[in-house]
Amino acid sequence: MAFEKKTWKARKTEYPNRRMLTLEDGSTELVTVAREEGIISEEGDAFSPENMNGLEDRIEKEFTALGKSVSDGKAKVAGAITAQGVSTAADATFDTMAANITAAGTARYNAGRTQGRKDVTSSPNTYNLYTKAQYDANYSKGVTAADNRANPNSVNYKTGYNAGYAAGQNAVKIIRKEVAKQVTCHTGGGEGSPRIELVTFDMDFPHGVVGLENYWVDGQGQKFGIHGFDISGNRITLHLGNTISWFDATITLRAMIVGY
Repeated sequence: MAFEKKTWKARKTEYPNRRMLTLEDGSTELVTVAREEGIISEEGDAFSPENMNGLEDRIEKEFTALGKSVSDGKAKVAGAITAQGVSTAADATFDTMAANITAAGTARYNAGRTQGRKDVTSSPNTYNLYTKAQYDANYSKGVTAADNRANPNSVNYKTGYNAGYAAGQNAVKIIRKEVAKQVTCHTGGGEGSPRIELVTFDMDFPHGVVGLENYWVDGQGQKFGIHGFDISGNRITLHLGNTISWFDATITLRAMIVGY
């Protein structure tokens, strides 16, 4: 999601203060006008190329920081996936990471099942459980003696199966959740001084929030944007900037939050 920076330019005319007046009788008259505002209590912020380009620079800086935060989060997730046995690049797409997570979980699951089978046929074994000979000797009466089959009712089989299944279930998973919250944005400070509202979402990801993937604002056509965010465990706080609203506005902020 790239920010398209705009360069603002000043308007240039031959006669910037000339106005054409239309009189009641339909005739017209060219006049030159000048400000006569009395005592100026506060100059305020001019609508100028300098101020508007400064705003563009600040927004671009925040978008760059946002992109870095997402990249850093992806690098951490990629490292966790790689640690599970599936090599994953830090700049891999989310789809690739999701596929690698599934592969890691499947591999752990299969390894657990294989180990479970070994634990009912080998001695010594990982869990210090019955060997096959012990299993055969203690096989339930009324059931055909073991013939190289694993007994699905045995402790050995279930322990190995459950261990592999649990490992697969606990493998890292990328999760996306869309959330929404109604927010009252108070009067902004003008083009160069956006008012920031802090909007907090408490998530329920198994391991915590990774970052913000996207956001949308449903409101009154004002100019709003995310100027950054903070993450603490399962809580993410978005910095919602109200850049040109001159009055209080109630909007709905929707966001796609990424966790694992």
